[in-house]
Amino acid sequence: MGFVCDTMLARLARWLRIMGVEAEYYGVIDDDMLIQKRPKGAIILTRDRDLASRPEAQPCYFVKSNEIWGQIKEVAKHFDISVDPDKMLSLCPVCGLELSEIQRQKARGLVPPFVYARAKKFYRCPNCAKMFWDATHTRNMKRLLAQTFGHSGRGDES
Repeated sequence: MGFVCDTMLARLARWLRIMGVEAEYYGVIDDDMLIQKRPKGAIILTRDRDLASRPEAQPCYFVKSNEIWGQIKEVAKHFDISVDPDKMLSLCPVCGLELSEIQRQKARGLVPPFVYARAKKFYRCPNCAKMFWDATHTRNMKRLLAQTFGHSGRGDES
């Protein structure tokens, strides 16, 4: 299952990608272009009632929550998405492509020297070339998702 997030849901697209869920985001484009660019079978996620009601936008889901953690839980619960630790942080949060592990030596010069000295593994996006590694920020993301989803890994925890 894949999603396309409209202009109002950029942060949701990023967090879905962090969770390992395919989520396209095209930036600021009009509704007609979003519908045209949507990959076959992808579900549009929107906060725009007009877009959600358009027949040509279907399948489409209107996200009710205004805040990001509510949106994440709502979408996860509605589509029965669970947080899979093996898929977390496997997609580039910027462009959504699968990250590739690169040899540690190849990361030298691509990351700050203190990061190179501390990190054991490095990942790179094949599209935007952004570099990723396990550090405090990734542990914080995992902690936030664990708090949001509870032990079940699903968005139905209170």
